[in-house]
Amino acid sequence: MGMISIEPKKTTLCCTTKSKKTGFIYFIRDGEYIKIGWTKGNPKKRQRVLSIGNPRELKILAYIHGDRKFEKLLHRYFNKSRFRGEWFNLDKSLKSYIDTLNNVTPCHFCDFIWNTEVIQ
Repeated sequence: MGMISIEPKKTTLCCTTKSKKTGFIYFIRDGEYIKIGWTKGNPKKRQRVLSIGNPRELKILAYIHGDRKFEKLLHRYFNKSRFRGEWFNLDKSLKSYIDTLNNVTPCHFCDFIWNTEVIQ
């Protein structure tokens, strides 16, 4: 089995996939830990739902277009940093990955979803 790459290959993330199971993989920080999760809708809306049961302020650090399969791949890739479930310690490798995502321009669809008031 070859190496699995989770690194963006272009300067722009593109969501050209037509899979009905595609949504967004988000990286949310609760002050101490990072949640790597998936939602079929708007990451901001998911953040609000998660905030209901969390006493800490949640902040979205990054998001990318993807499916549950890729979310699980990220969970395995960062397994050494796992605190519990989908929550991870912010170590050097996870911070570097999130920084990389923030230096990549989201595709037009992701940008539209993020900035559309109607679905927030």
